[in-house]
Amino acid sequence: MRRNHPRTGTGISRFGKARCFASARGQPPSTGPPPAEKFPFRRAFAFPRTVRRHFFAPTRDVKAAASPRPPNFHGPIGKTAGQVYQTDVPDKRKARRLEQLFSEIGLEPLETTVAQDASGRVTATVCVPRLSFTADELKVITDEVSTLCRRTFAPAQCIHSGTVTKLLFRERPRFAVDCAVCALPAGGDISADAIQAFPDETGHFHAVLCDGMGTGEPAAGLSTDCVHLLGDLLRAGVAPLDALRILNGTYLLRGDGCFSTVDLLHIDLTSGEAELLKWGAAPSYLRCGDTVKKLGTASLPPGVGVGGDHAPERYRLSLRGGEMLVLVSDGAGDAESAVAGFAGDSPRELAALLIAGLPAEDDMTAVAVALAPRASRD
Repeated sequence: MRRNHPRTGTGISRFGKARCFASARGQPPSTGPPPAEKFPFRRAFAFPRTVRRHFFAPTRDVKAAASPRPPNFHGPIGKTAGQVYQTDVPDKRKARRLEQLFSEIGLEPLETTVAQDASGRVTATVCVPRLSFTADELKVITDEVSTLCRRTFAPAQCIHSGTVTKLLFRERPRFAVDCAVCALPAGGDISADAIQAFPDETGHFHAVLCDGMGTGEPAAGLSTDCVHLLGDLLRAGVAPLDALRILNGTYLLRGDGCFSTVDLLHIDLTSGEAELLKWGAAPSYLRCGDTVKKLGTASLPPGVGVGGDHAPERYRLSLRGGEMLVLVSDGAGDAESAVAGFAGDSPRELAALLIAGLPAEDDMTAVAVALAPRASRD
């Protein structure tokens, strides 16, 4: 038998939530249960609880729309799909408490889930019959869900699908990224180096640096195509290593002997752990206090072969302790001494120093990345 334990620490009673929503819509709060005509959420659910449960019971179609399953692929595509649809660990106790919370404020939920991924990041979802919410209402709801789950969530995302509205709550990453890029073409405005740096919706940050072989527009086209392909795959949820394997297969099928080197950085903004994959690229440098670690050795770029030595180098590292990672193209030369001599803590200053202190004999690009703890309510 389930017991309804009172929630503490919110300062909002059973009907206080309703008064809060009524105040957000410019209506005076009342001292008792809000009338249906004064509480927009309850106006749509003014039926008895038993009727509501019967009338708005989640159907098979609603459950399928709220919890999609990966397609039944086989082979490499199935492996990639399995990584995209990674199974999180559900928290049924918090899901029940979340269901009770929404029932108290007049939003009878069709389905509620709370789950934690491998990095410890919590995601909560609530499906209700289709409704529209104002920004103030979403903020109040998000604050309540954050208090219930004891996590700090980003503002709830509304996803409308047919007669269902899905509220998606994602935990804010614990770290913010400070990423600086400085580039200088060897001649003119065309550079054979291409860079993309972006966060995704799952709390990860990606940086891709590609250097096309050759000079001029052909080399610029190679690096641009490479960085766009990898960027699209990463945004689609493909694992970094699998994205590089797809790139390698694309080059092999094309068979024209034109390649691009790759630096691919993948950071978990919840744990602060990172993985750097290098394939044919110039060495990178990890600065930890007064020491500098060189990452990477001379190797062939993707598109030359499969298996054996034809694979990217993989480096696992942590950036949560104030470390700074520097990626450079081969035009920047040996940047180790410049990184070791840098006494500041600004990635922007370091990236500019690496480029400013070298002659422009080749296209030069420097990327400096560091993490900083994120404020609890920024």
